[in-house]
Amino acid sequence: MSAYEAGVPRAALCVITGYGKEVGEPLAASTDVDMLSFTGSTATGNRLAQTPRPFPQRLSLELGGKGATIVFADADLDDAVDGALAGFCINQGQVCTAGTRLLLESSIADTFLDRLGTKVAALSVGDPRSGADLGPLISPEHADHVRSFIDQARHAGARIIPEADPTDGLPSAYVAPAVITGLDHTRAVFQQEIFGPVLAVTTFDTADEAIALANGTTYGLANGVWTADIKRALTVSRRLKSGIVWVNSVLSSPFPLPFGGSRASGFGREKGAEGVSEFTQLKMITVELADRERSFPELG
Repeated sequence: MSAYEAGVPRAALCVITGYGKEVGEPLAASTDVDMLSFTGSTATGNRLAQTPRPFPQRLSLELGGKGATIVFADADLDDAVDGALAGFCINQGQVCTAGTRLLLESSIADTFLDRLGTKVAALSVGDPRSGADLGPLISPEHADHVRSFIDQARHAGARIIPEADPTDGLPSAYVAPAVITGLDHTRAVFQQEIFGPVLAVTTFDTADEAIALANGTTYGLANGVWTADIKRALTVSRRLKSGIVWVNSVLSSPFPLPFGGSRASGFGREKGAEGVSEFTQLKMITVELADRERSFPELG
């Protein structure tokens, strides 16, 4: 069923396809566009924000992310392992809210990684139409980009889990999921959005340290907290610099709740009442009633 058949007025929806230079940039600079909502990379969002406009056009940006999954020692480890796995592997990691950083309390790190490594190694990579768990990335070129981060980490002395690569013999667009440990959090795999099935892991000993690590990137879209202590969950969540925090869950985005980020992840909100407000503008209309005393001074 088309949008029109579903009842959307024809004037309310127009679809224009094309590349940024030919279509996106002219639309962004057009005086016929009152509100611009963009979802995409931080680099393109910055370009849109700096595009000269003939008047102050409203702008909402939903950009990249480098989400942190924080796991405390009292968490349900089986649930947290499954959450971490889904967080960086769903859609082959090509999700802005993907949890591509894993912060583990030191006392559970080895146990957690053993369980996670077993599950990652059991994932199949191949044609999803044949039942594979992970399919190809969007293009061979992007797959090369993702592999370059894994290669950089390996050359820097990182441990890659699992060691075996199940993509041998597959087309170049396929990338196996990789859990990377043993590197400092200042490395590129921790700081840059990779947009692929790559998980960078480090440890912490205190909640303050976990918060500092989670906030230690330029992004601020979505983070996760796993703990059985609700007081700690809420305290940590409030201190995380992100528009979204999941507690003991992952990738949950109910339609009534606002979705969006901060800092390099953009501004503005989608969904819920806040999402509707992005596309509306308040207007004040005052009416002077005849039987009321005048509220303005007489001139002359």
